[in-house]
Amino acid sequence: MLYAGVSFASGVSADEASAYAGFIQSLVNNSSVKKRDGMFCIYGNDQVARFLIKSANNFNLGSGAIAATQRCKAIYIASEGVVNLGAYLETLVSNKVLTISTSEDFAENGGMIQVQMGRRDFELIVDVKALNSAQIKLDTLSTNLIIN
Repeated sequence: MLYAGVSFASGVSADEASAYAGFIQSLVNNSSVKKRDGMFCIYGNDQVARFLIKSANNFNLGSGAIAATQRCKAIYIASEGVVNLGAYLETLVSNKVLTISTSEDFAENGGMIQVQMGRRDFELIVDVKALNSAQIKLDTLSTNLIIN
């Protein structure tokens, strides 16, 4: 796992959730996701998900429509959604779908990128093996945030 500079917890204020959503949207828009024709999808419901759903061209999978992930190039998984996915995260990686969450231990439990708030900025906890397996590259700004 690699750690980078930026993050948010599930019990965040509206301002923090908006900042998380903006950062995550930018991260997805600027990454090279092999499945470029797909949409940015949101699974589950937390404050960050609500801000992402308001963004243009994002697709809300809700909490039960995980089967619709073939439409997705990337998925933000809300905190409560992580519990319901479990082993399905492996399938998303093999289908080259970028997975992102603010949920604690997300990257350690099979997700690709966990975003959290550090002392001064966001932090990224990245499962590099999963990103490489899915042939996903982060933009230069994001990779500059990653620290060992």
